[in-house]
Amino acid sequence: MVCRGWWVTAVRQTPLGDITERKQLRAKLKCKSFQWYLTNIYPESLMPNDYYSLGEVSPLCLLL
Repeated sequence: MVCRGWWVTAVRQTPLGDITERKQLRAKLKCKSFQWYLTNIYPESLMPNDYYSLGEVSPLCLLL
């Protein structure tokens, strides 16, 4: 069971709008992913390179 707050639903239901320009800018600037940054620039980071998600499970979550 995954505990999700109201904010997860709110974020997923919020329209993003048109992000075409942002995607084109990322392509033009040849932006790298955060995963690339962790692997190539900051490999000594304590953040795991193969994470799916980050967060915590609270006791309240376990009771639901």
